[in-house]
Amino acid sequence: MGGSEALWAWVARLGAAASVLGAILTFVVENPAPAWRKALLAGVGAATVLGLAARGLNLVYAWFAGFIVGAWMFTALMPSEPADPPELLPPKPAKAADDGRPWVSRLALRMADWLQRVARSIVDPVCARLRQPELLSSQVVGGPFSGKTSLLRWLASPYADEALGQAAGTVRVYVDATVLGADATPPQFWRLACRELRQSPAGAALLDVQGELRTTLAAALTRAAAGQLDIFDLQDLFDGFAKLGRPVVLMVNAFDTVIANSHFLPPAEFFNQVRNLCNRSPRGLAFVVGSGRPLSDVGAAAAGPSPPYNHFGTIPMVPLCEDDVRAQLAAWAQAAGVPPSDESAAMVMRLSGGQPLLASHLMHQLVQAWSTGRVLDEAACLALITEPDGPAERLNQSILAALAARELQAVQAWSSDPGSLTDGQRTQLQRLRKFALLPPGIDV
Repeated sequence: MGGSEALWAWVARLGAAASVLGAILTFVVENPAPAWRKALLAGVGAATVLGLAARGLNLVYAWFAGFIVGAWMFTALMPSEPADPPELLPPKPAKAADDGRPWVSRLALRMADWLQRVARSIVDPVCARLRQPELLSSQVVGGPFSGKTSLLRWLASPYADEALGQAAGTVRVYVDATVLGADATPPQFWRLACRELRQSPAGAALLDVQGELRTTLAAALTRAAAGQLDIFDLQDLFDGFAKLGRPVVLMVNAFDTVIANSHFLPPAEFFNQVRNLCNRSPRGLAFVVGSGRPLSDVGAAAAGPSPPYNHFGTIPMVPLCEDDVRAQLAAWAQAAGVPPSDESAAMVMRLSGGQPLLASHLMHQLVQAWSTGRVLDEAACLALITEPDGPAERLNQSILAALAARELQAVQAWSSDPGSLTDGQRTQLQRLRKFALLPPGIDV
């Protein structure tokens, strides 16, 4: 064979080798083996292919060059991957990169983690009521930034399945009532609820295989949009879920904006409809609602011998205790790879009073400081939450805006002279503390 023919034969062998090498690399990248084993496999495969293609050359050199080329190509093409899937990695404290987001957004994420770990005094009663055969509804009551929204979102997610136990099979739907506005009507509420039900993962999966139920929901949405939805439409809809053994639980955020709306109060039939639907047998609907005030406070116009919302069990968003703080602080410190300080939990409790927003902010700052070898004393931590436009100031403004006139008078009386409080004012402040409505710094 002439030199030219030999050269073209050698080029042809290299072309075939390149095709085989491409197939090998594709197989390696898609293989679930550890990264180091993939790189080794890619190198051996490339070395063998190029070594065979380079007949007539030094086989050892070709094999060695192929190994290096294969391993390098794999390393360049294959993205690095963690040892565990991202969802299994421990939560990490927020890095400096998230500083561009509002502090409220960052703290909401950290409060959600707190709820998953330590808020058993709130989560357990809600879940226990949903596990009852009667599928009992609840109202979770707490002031601004007490964790209501985070709790409802968590309860609506698959992460709550373990806590719910046998109630995990319910179709849980998060509904944000704040989008309705002050002039909303009951048909608009039900339209919003039905839309969220249709879009929720559990609801969508069920509706995909249940044609009759899908048709009933579509009819309810059409009638709600036209303002013609009535109790019989709602009974047909939720009875359909009940017959399948998949009752619906609406996790409604800011439900007090609904009950304070005159369009929902008597003589309107909204709360009678809610009570009727929640008491039907078999159960097809329950509510877990978040409210800044007990429904009895904002629904006085609907009160009577048997208020239509009396089937809602009241569960206050109680402040954190020191054990809660210690558990969360230890979890975040472990995720950051640093040891927690023994005295830090007590300090966080003294400065925050167990308020979730303030406690979460302080714990996050402490863990960040430990991660960089710094120590924050009590004075430094106090400055972190009392800085202008910081957590304490924003929380204080939000709480004061939510208080009634008599409650504001009690707060002002304590601020002027705690010893001058009347028994009635002290009782008011104690009730505010129960529902996380006591401004920071007031201790009764």
